[in-house]
Amino acid sequence: MHYIRVLYISSRLFPLLLIFFFLEFSSASVAGRKKTKLKDVDVGVKQRVVKHFLTKEKVIPDEIERRLKDVFGNETRDVRDVAGSEERLSWTLDSRSQERVIIQFLTAEGAGPKEVFERLRAVFGKSLPLSTIQRWSRQFRAGRTSVGDLPRNSNLPHTSTK
Repeated sequence: MHYIRVLYISSRLFPLLLIFFFLEFSSASVAGRKKTKLKDVDVGVKQRVVKHFLTKEKVIPDEIERRLKDVFGNETRDVRDVAGSEERLSWTLDSRSQERVIIQFLTAEGAGPKEVFERLRAVFGKSLPLSTIQRWSRQFRAGRTSVGDLPRNSNLPHTSTK
């Protein structure tokens, strides 16, 4: 679906009209099929992160596959296809994003923020703060599908050399 967004930016000299054309793509990720403008992580990468986490929790491969299918549905990749080393994961995704993927997965399974916090700490020896996990869990339960950061405000003050 195509959308046109019109944004007026005030200026001392004249009003400037900017028209942004953009497409909203359906995101096919864990929390649902909502439309999003946020950049998201590939579903295969998400599944690799979850598989790595569940393996460290000592979950057997058949159970991992069942849980992936429960959450990812028809987008589930074969467990052998999503296998990857911890080093390879770190090339693909920073640790903060990996933790967000796990928060998203465990929230979709029905785990509360405190349980997610404890499980992350048990597996990795560290975790995002509980308040951060609570915020992300709340957003995922509300329908957010992306683990990416929201776009930052680009209206930062700039100086001129003239």
